[in-house]
Amino acid sequence: MFDIIYSEKFKEFKDKLVLFSFAMLCCMTLLFETALIVTDDAAKEFINFCMYAVNYLILANLIMDKIIYKNEYSKLALFLIFLSVAVWICAVDNNLALFATFVIVMSKYKFDDICKKVYWPLFVTYFLIVILFALKIIPDFSYARGDGRPRYSLGLYYPTIASTAYMFLLFIRIYIKKFSINYFELIFHSIISFLVYFLTDSRTGFLLCLVAIVICVIYKLFLKRFDLKFLKNSRVLRYVLILLPILFCAIYLLFTLLYFFDFGIADYVDRLLSGRLYYTVKGFFVFPITIFGSAIKMNGWGGYGYTVAPSDNYDYNFIDNGFMNIFFKFGMCSFVTILTIYTLIMRKAVGDKNYTFIVIFIIVLINCSIEPNLIYYARNIFVFYSSDLWYDSDIRGLSDKYAYRISERPFSQAMKINSCRAT
Repeated sequence: MFDIIYSEKFKEFKDKLVLFSFAMLCCMTLLFETALIVTDDAAKEFINFCMYAVNYLILANLIMDKIIYKNEYSKLALFLIFLSVAVWICAVDNNLALFATFVIVMSKYKFDDICKKVYWPLFVTYFLIVILFALKIIPDFSYARGDGRPRYSLGLYYPTIASTAYMFLLFIRIYIKKFSINYFELIFHSIISFLVYFLTDSRTGFLLCLVAIVICVIYKLFLKRFDLKFLKNSRVLRYVLILLPILFCAIYLLFTLLYFFDFGIADYVDRLLSGRLYYTVKGFFVFPITIFGSAIKMNGWGGYGYTVAPSDNYDYNFIDNGFMNIFFKFGMCSFVTILTIYTLIMRKAVGDKNYTFIVIFIIVLINCSIEPNLIYYARNIFVFYSSDLWYDSDIRGLSDKYAYRISERPFSQAMKINSCRAT
């Protein structure tokens, strides 16, 4: 039995099963954000069951890797696990615990393999949802801005979800192709990005998609022909890149402070960010500041008028900035930990000279400064980049990531000794 468990075929099967299951989880998570979940209890229960099944599979894989394959988790991994349990207890929220489990398990696989396994199933699922919305099989939750402009959710729960999901889908594709996307595909993504923006009126997702597409064009036309050693050898640039997550967070907090003291430029930035600075300042007065979080309720516009009854006294208090959302929901300790993890991921990418990842990760950081996607692992899979954060030794790869070889198996040795004694 143990020979089967330790065999390369079994480990390869287990790895493929985990990658396939995670791809299905990404699809199920997107389906769980459709309006169909609100209107169809049977669909909700089925998708919820599938998501729980994958969650338990990933948890079992985490335990198996530790007990059977003797993977040595890093101190950061152990700390994140204990922190997530503390947050689960204090904030009555398991999202950080799920993030900890998935980021530790999935990071041991090659990031390119994860992207390739996830992209096409997620691509098909996204456009299937849009088609079902167009056929009116999935109901639409439409909203309107203050100026009366309609915002369609394209079958999803809220317009921003439709825009953000497509944005991350595009980022994954760009990473797979390393910016070398052919012009036909660039035109396709440009048209879809514009249509999504036109229907959802989600500016952030559209602008970041546009930035990514423009970078691809610039790379194909100019950067691909030039040697960028002057960038690669710049120590100052490396430090700036590594510290970008902290800088992004610090800049947002600075503008929040300036807004509190009523500086004119901060008021202008707040209007550009659709009131995000105002609601962050409001959060400091409304929500308790804790170490491990607390059970607070943030009221957003998602479901307003559908699952939430319209009211003149509706108290909108949602914190969109990813770092501050974690700060209020999961406490100061989680805030510092997630900020550290993002900084270490950037340090790993800079050390690897993986400039494709660095550019995309910067755009992801911009998005997470505006939308709460920092620990949304089913969409923001870029948190899976570095195995060095979670394991004491390099175990990445599908065929040779386990350093625990046949000759080192204690169970096999014991079986051999017993068989020799019997003879």
